[in-house]
Amino acid sequence: MALIQCPKCGTYVSSNATQCPHCEAELSPLYFTICCRECFNTIRFNEWTCPYCGNKRSKILSYIEQLFKGCFSLILSAYLLFLAVAIIGAVILILYILYIIYI
Repeated sequence: MALIQCPKCGTYVSSNATQCPHCEAELSPLYFTICCRECFNTIRFNEWTCPYCGNKRSKILSYIEQLFKGCFSLILSAYLLFLAVAIIGAVILILYILYIIYI
């Protein structure tokens, strides 16, 4: 059982709950779903085995998915920006060295 945030009030509730005990909002099972890495079907977040293909998720991988849910695109964007700046810096350095050599 995992704790998940209610989309309406932000209270942490059980992933098995169908209604938030704080604000009584309905918790749709589609809100707490992930994609199976083998067959790409949608499964509930708290299921450890895909009912379609039988693929088992590791608990560590599930923790990482929960930790970076929603933040992955931000982390990827920051990494790509860092990589682009590093490549541009390397190109400028190489051009500067070539300029000094051929003066």
